Amino acid sequence: MSGPRQGGARIAGAVMSLLVLLAGLVLIDMLGEAVAALAGAFGGGGLMGMLPPPLDRMMLPPPGLLWTPPGLAGIGVLALTVSVGLYGSVQAGTARLGALALLLAVALPLVAWNPLALGVIGAQALLLAFDRTGRATETLAQIARLCGMVVALLVSWSTPAALAVSLIAVALAPSAMVTLSRTVPGAPARAAAPDAEPEPEPEADPEPQPEPEPAPAPAPEPPAVPDHPATPDAPDRTAPGPFGHDPVAGLSHLTPAATLAATARAALAGGETPLLVLARLDGLAGIAEHLGAAGGEALFSEATARLAAALPAGSTLSWVGDETFGALMPDAGTTDLDGLMAALAAPFASEMVIEGRAISMEDALHVDAMVVDPDALVELDRWAGAAPG
Repeated sequence: MSGPRQGGARIAGAVMSLLVLLAGLVLIDMLGEAVAALAGAFGGGGLMGMLPPPLDRMMLPPPGLLWTPPGLAGIGVLALTVSVGLYGSVQAGTARLGALALLLAVALPLVAWNPLALGVIGAQALLLAFDRTGRATETLAQIARLCGMVVALLVSWSTPAALAVSLIAVALAPSAMVTLSRTVPGAPARAAAPDAEPEPEPEADPEPQPEPEPAPAPAPEPPAVPDHPATPDAPDRTAPGPFGHDPVAGLSHLTPAATLAATARAALAGGETPLLVLARLDGLAGIAEHLGAAGGEALFSEATARLAAALPAGSTLSWVGDETFGALMPDAGTTDLDGLMAALAAPFASEMVIEGRAISMEDALHVDAMVVDPDALVELDRWAGAAPG
């Protein structure tokens, strides 16, 4: 149900990013021409001036008009278009695409105005690359911005138009590069029926399950430790998963998956039409493995708390395995799906700080939704039987 909506959001984000690129290119050249006209110099039209006629004259007005009310209004409209495009790309979940468009919009005009400033932006990128942990990203961005503006001033002080364009470029480039360099979670996967087989030790399970009765059987195999825990779900507890030994225990905002299935069955029997929402946080397990057991458990707790807080009142949230969570809404007919998807994504627009590390899951959320019917109950029961905890 949410596939077409997510596809529409991606298209909207791409359109917004294209607006950022086109409006930004024209805006930078217009500002350069305006400064050149004010200084009584010949600007040359910048990147737009390199277009073949009559496109060059169509894209840029005569420099003398730029300081008139219509010219200033045009500059303001272009600046507003870039701002709205960036905001729209973030809301559509394509923040990195918008950042790339902004970086190209400020860097490409430098080919015509001041190629040396491209080297300054390259040096800014190298400086930002020193931060491997994400803890000092904002500080390094400020340093890169300050140093870039000083160097741009030194290499282009004699040409006012080139100086203005270079200062704008080196001031905006670090922010775009920070957005591009944020942690990219794993490859997108659809939130289909979760395979809840825990990856840590699949080979230890088959031995006890086919023949649980004969106790002597495991005796000749001393290395295969699975016989000392007698419970069937013991293999899941012998070693911590990426989120710790039992991340669900003690989290009041999560209910067992079996409870989710029972609640859905009771609602259906009572004549209600509940809605099941499957939310997948791509890359959550991979990041948790890098953080270790304690850090992974803290990440799991923070991410699920943000999901639970964004759900409508009366909803139930469960972990159904891997990186997938199921949420049951009381009534599908009264749920605004677009508003729900935006509400679920909103908490992840800000970074999570786990053990001093800034972690971005901004583009990691993928959501599917379905009205619960008898067929969906079969899937719910299957997931509940396989879900951890």
